[in-house]
Amino acid sequence: MPLLDNYIRRKFIYYFLLAVTAFSGTYLLIDFIEKVDNFIDKSVPLTTLLFYLLISLPVIFIRVAPLAILMAAFMTIGSLSRTGEITAMRAGGLSLIRISRPLFTLTLVITLGTILIQELIVPLSTRTMKEIWNVQIQGEARPQMVRDKIWYRSGNQMIYIDRAETAAGRLRNITIFDLNERFNITKRFDAERAVFKDNRWLFYNTIDRRFDPKSGELSNQLSATETHIPFQKTPENFKHVEALLGELTFIDLYHEIDKLRDEGYSTIRHQVNMQTHLAAPFASIVMVLLGIPFALHRGRSASLASGIVISILVGVAYFILDSIATAFGYSGILSPIIATWASNILFILIGLWFILFRTE
Repeated sequence: MPLLDNYIRRKFIYYFLLAVTAFSGTYLLIDFIEKVDNFIDKSVPLTTLLFYLLISLPVIFIRVAPLAILMAAFMTIGSLSRTGEITAMRAGGLSLIRISRPLFTLTLVITLGTILIQELIVPLSTRTMKEIWNVQIQGEARPQMVRDKIWYRSGNQMIYIDRAETAAGRLRNITIFDLNERFNITKRFDAERAVFKDNRWLFYNTIDRRFDPKSGELSNQLSATETHIPFQKTPENFKHVEALLGELTFIDLYHEIDKLRDEGYSTIRHQVNMQTHLAAPFASIVMVLLGIPFALHRGRSASLASGIVISILVGVAYFILDSIATAFGYSGILSPIIATWASNILFILIGLWFILFRTE
């Protein structure tokens, strides 16, 4: 049996690497065509473009791994079926589940590896890619932040925002420092919150402090329940702050949820993202369960072309359903667990039904 298992493993690994290379290469080619003009327009060195594409590989691998496993399972079982080896194994008393065991063990290893890449490498890759794109290509001064804490400079001002809620048009705990030529603080403005109304920001529960530029001593202080000051940013300017949620790991999201709950904020979006960190890698197990019965259904007609077509069609169907369920989770219609695991559970049941049907 070890000899047979190793034989099946070698076939599966060969097709998996072939599929990963093909899908990743296609992804990189499309990404290169879409972005090369932007890099040329900004006179960015070729080495930066190549580095950008290189660090995107972990992100690409996470996205194409389930499709590669689906294709590898389809081609492995399909090639064994096409040469009559499946028939011989079944005649020797081996069940379909026993024949497929090496595929399941390898898929489990790949899934665990995917989780490690997702948690340890992808956040750094995503952060670096955004840094290159936003700063070197878009010419933006990206806010320096730790989670939701935002620091940025505007003219002679240093601005700190504890939290930016883009959709609601709200800011929480704002502090604005005015600096002179010697970087001495001449003014400090604090607000508990700000709301964007009628194309301007209204600040609430504010304290406006003025300092002597020479001695640094407090010279004046004014408080107000509501006031308006010139503030050039709009909610649109803080959209990329929310996108940084994709750079957080499972542990980061877990601690962030606890923090938001303590502060009384909604945690639905963070809960969905946290559950996605668990559910997304297990799509690979779903795909191997689908690839095996599809290959047996094709029988001797299973080929590389049909494997690619089936992989893409099944993958598209899965990810469309998953995207819809996730959107329902973000809106609160479905609980975070159901929204992120519904697609996996549904397709696992379909795969198990097909496998049991083929076993009979």
